[in-house]
Amino acid sequence: MDVPKQPSLNAAKQLHDRLKKRLKADGRRRQIRTLDDLRSSYLKRREKQAWSRLKAGLGALGTSDKLYRSLKQSGGDPERVLQRLKRLKPDEISGQAQAKLRELLLKK
Repeated sequence: MDVPKQPSLNAAKQLHDRLKKRLKADGRRRQIRTLDDLRSSYLKRREKQAWSRLKAGLGALGTSDKLYRSLKQSGGDPERVLQRLKRLKPDEISGQAQAKLRELLLKK
């Protein structure tokens, strides 16, 4: 199985799934559980870090904590929201109402 030097998250997930399939074919259930636990903990840490970066970014822009909480409760992907926040210019953010800014960050 060829692994690229710096795979994207989706490519890494695909590699994980292929490895899991091979392990299942070999009957190595314990290794599958370990691999799944490692993947799960990595994705949780990654999500937590994205939320903390998003909170810091919103705080630096002077937005309220209500906006952060509403974004978090929306169930959106924090990495996408963070990318959208980085693309916005500070002057676009400062003049926006919280609801409009939330809509901009959560658009699909």
